[in-house]
Amino acid sequence: MTTQRDRINQVWDALDHVYDPELDQSIRELDFVAHLDVSDTDVRVTLRLPTYWCSPNFAFIMMEDLDHALTALPWVKAAHITLIDHESAEALNQGIARHQPFSQVFAESTGDLATIRRVFKEKAFYSRQKQVIDYLKTHGLEVSSWTPGTWQELRLSLQASSEGQQLLKRYEEMAQYWQVGCADHDPAIVDTQGSAISPELWVRHSHSLRLITLNMVSNSHICQGLLQVRYPHQEPVFSLPLVDP
Repeated sequence: MTTQRDRINQVWDALDHVYDPELDQSIRELDFVAHLDVSDTDVRVTLRLPTYWCSPNFAFIMMEDLDHALTALPWVKAAHITLIDHESAEALNQGIARHQPFSQVFAESTGDLATIRRVFKEKAFYSRQKQVIDYLKTHGLEVSSWTPGTWQELRLSLQASSEGQQLLKRYEEMAQYWQVGCADHDPAIVDTQGSAISPELWVRHSHSLRLITLNMVSNSHICQGLLQVRYPHQEPVFSLPLVDP
């Protein structure tokens, strides 16, 4: 039997796995959740974003992913997701409630949401790869000569600490999205096609990783600053015990 504590923990876990596509950070980590209520088999989530004009594309992706994450929980019969303080809030809220595709919510849109998702998933893959590499560097590994390494070596290096385990888990998740081999003897430092990054290609690849990550980190700082300015005294409201998973 699923207890209330179980439900709360599962909701927290769902929030932790719904990401801002541009920043590759969870909506919980970014403080985008303004209100959360768990009641029996219903979950209500109110989202807020850093500006009134944040991209409707990105907002829709987060709302759709959140809807999927919550309704995938076996005990959830209804997930109610509401975006506030946004120029397209009414259209987005109605579209998500009706489970409409983005192209139907915004008929004038010419963008391909699937393509947008893949573009940012690619950036997330390389950003997570750089986080793994930076961790290895801080623990004395000469990455340029180790590259591409193997997943077995990577796991041995990262499983010794909770931080390393978290980095490994996140990198594995994105590798699986790109269907990159993660068996023990598969190369660990690869591109999204699964091609190994040889020592000869390391300098150029490393430069690309820095640029991608710098862009994401800069955008994250900007978004966090704008959110704090926009909601300086408004703390999130949780209609449930604050129990972390």
